[in-house]
Amino acid sequence: MTLLSKPTVLSGDPAPSIYPGPFLGRQTELGKLKKLIESNRIILIHGRPGIGKTRLALEYAREFGEDFADGVKWVNLSGISSMDRLVAAIAHASGLRFYEGQDHVGQLLAYLSGMDCIVVLDGVERSRDLTDLHNRFRQEVTGCRCLCTSTHTNFLDNVAALKLEGLQCEGATDPAPGTALLAAIAFDDSGNTTSGEHLPILERICDRLSGNPLALEMAGLLIRRQGLDESARELDEVVKGDSPLETLLCYLLESLDQRSSRALARLSVLESNFDRPAMEALVGDDGKTIDHLLKAALVREYSDGRFHLPDPVRQAAAKILTGSPNQEENAALTLSRFYMNWLKKLEPMLKGGKQREALERVLSDRANVRTAWIHAVRNRDFESIRMGIPSLSLFFDTMSWFQEGVKAFSTAVGALRAEKSVAYGSEEVEEVLAMAQTREGWFLYHLGKMEESREILERSLFILRHYGNLPEMALALNRLGVLAQYRGKLQEAAEYFEEALRTSLSIVDEAGQARALNNLGILAATRGEFGKAEEHLLAYREQSEKLGRLVDVSKAHHNLGLLCIKQGRLLDARRHLVENLQLKRTVGSLLGTANAVAMLGRLSYTLGRFEDALDMLEEAVRLRRRIGDRRRMIGSMENEGLALLRLGRESEAYRVVHESIESARCYGYALEEAGALATMAQIATVTGKLDEARSAASLALELSLQFETRPAILQCVLVTAEILAAREDYPEAAVLLLPAMSDPSFPGNLGRDARQILKRIRSELGEDELEKAGRTYGRMELEELVLRTRRALR
Repeated sequence: MTLLSKPTVLSGDPAPSIYPGPFLGRQTELGKLKKLIESNRIILIHGRPGIGKTRLALEYAREFGEDFADGVKWVNLSGISSMDRLVAAIAHASGLRFYEGQDHVGQLLAYLSGMDCIVVLDGVERSRDLTDLHNRFRQEVTGCRCLCTSTHTNFLDNVAALKLEGLQCEGATDPAPGTALLAAIAFDDSGNTTSGEHLPILERICDRLSGNPLALEMAGLLIRRQGLDESARELDEVVKGDSPLETLLCYLLESLDQRSSRALARLSVLESNFDRPAMEALVGDDGKTIDHLLKAALVREYSDGRFHLPDPVRQAAAKILTGSPNQEENAALTLSRFYMNWLKKLEPMLKGGKQREALERVLSDRANVRTAWIHAVRNRDFESIRMGIPSLSLFFDTMSWFQEGVKAFSTAVGALRAEKSVAYGSEEVEEVLAMAQTREGWFLYHLGKMEESREILERSLFILRHYGNLPEMALALNRLGVLAQYRGKLQEAAEYFEEALRTSLSIVDEAGQARALNNLGILAATRGEFGKAEEHLLAYREQSEKLGRLVDVSKAHHNLGLLCIKQGRLLDARRHLVENLQLKRTVGSLLGTANAVAMLGRLSYTLGRFEDALDMLEEAVRLRRRIGDRRRMIGSMENEGLALLRLGRESEAYRVVHESIESARCYGYALEEAGALATMAQIATVTGKLDEARSAASLALELSLQFETRPAILQCVLVTAEILAAREDYPEAAVLLLPAMSDPSFPGNLGRDARQILKRIRSELGEDELEKAGRTYGRMELEELVLRTRRALR
């Protein structure tokens, strides 16, 4: 069953757009590169600046990227020099989230070993010492390949290398590739006007520039601006020595007036491609200056309407800026204010029906947004941080980039704490500090750091109460409620959610009201108060439809579907879950689509439609791998294993669930490991391996108790009842199973298995004995249930 089209080949950092010139004269090198990649793990393209290293890597990715099941992971190393940042950048581009307490390099290499992909490190000369990473990659990675581009080779030993030289300027073809490229830029005609008198002049220019593609593009634009003859005379005079690109670049920079030179220097703070509004903000909205820079070929315009500074230009321009500290600080401030304000304007789109468009826009400018946030934090730019907090956190949350979220907001919290004693006044800064802490705590929750998350959120709420910031207070209350519910503290969660709702009503915050209604609905369903749950969730859906927030409408359908499953209304559940899937596709949320497909798979399992369930769960796993949602992927793999078991494919079920356990351990997801172990215990029980089942269930129970998470504990109780039934200890199985099934927190996706076990117990004990067990133990407290479960597993 195919729910989405084939994954895109390129992922990770935004790759370069299509360059203004055609891809000429590199087919031989492209073939050599393909052969090198087929037979080597690490490959290096090297050559002088502007020689076309990035362009060749990009062309390879476009033409052959589909040969790799997991595609091409593009890592732009602009601004990255330390090993820690390099490792983090590769992990981020590859969809890896690190877990605490273990070697990040080891985690990264283990993760890459399991992938069929190629990682492109564009510009590795910017990073300092790669020797250790290079050696460990060679020794430990078996799955993926690494393609590096660099201006030199002295940092890597014994790698397969491809050196790029300048394009041919004259020879067998007419015109030769270098001359054809020059003509394509100069005359915009792919070389069709190079006959007769033009050809010798173009060949002479090409030869003087040593066939360097970037220099040829600059020369072509110079010809387009002032004519062939004059440009040729000028280039003959200024381009000298063994470094034609450098001398041409120096000449073009020196020919700029002071305003254009200053404008170019300010543009150097941008890390990647940029659009015209960003350029205008930094330059000062001076159209003439921008046109001058474009005509001088110092700023490139791509076919998609975006702009770019070639690396040699950026480096030269950055030196100009560094020489003027005030200008450098002002440019960084302008960058921060522009992108944080830009994010603020995108917030309604990120929350509403245009989420896909908003995400694509942020992703295309991700490097610049990241740099803008770093500048804002580093310079303690209070206003920029305030503007950026809501949208940046929403973007990270939507993309499931929880580790980047923690890093971004923990650094902001540190800067704001230092800022409290500075000119803005500590009260205002303390409010923004609390806003940042609320987001930091939320992302820590997603990483499983429950206690740290709770402490930070409570500290944030205390500050927000003190200053009466009601919208942010409602947000913090909702998030503390979610955390309390996750820990099984249902009454505490109810108090948080109800206060959040009252607070949002008092300030007519409709979005906050909707959030609280959703949380109250989920909580009521957990408690078994199904009528109240439906009332809250329908109100949440109505409010979200009124606000035009398709993301929240789809979430309402998701939660209504779960509620219907708990009530046994399976056809209604399917209707809601299908509607959720359609809406998730409409807004373009891959994470939401994966969740929707997974839920439909679980529903199909409950209905006994195991083939359909397997198709959907496999698709959910593929989607989660694609977006790096490792945590939820583990749960989908557990359910996939159960579907395989019901189809009689026991060895495959073992393999899939074993992989889910290893993934949970690898990424430090203890609660997910508990669920996977419980599923493994189920499979072992069905296949008659009761000792193995008991061991897995015992470990799962202890892990679940660490988090005080009721549904996970009840899953372990169910599995233990299944083990007891397999051992023909039917009375004790009934003692555990009946109170577990009557608990409102009992996981809905396990209902089918529980009913199957109960049916077997009933047939063995008889109705009277079963009813007796139900009367005696039907109200057993969870603590007593856990004690009996532990005894049964010894």
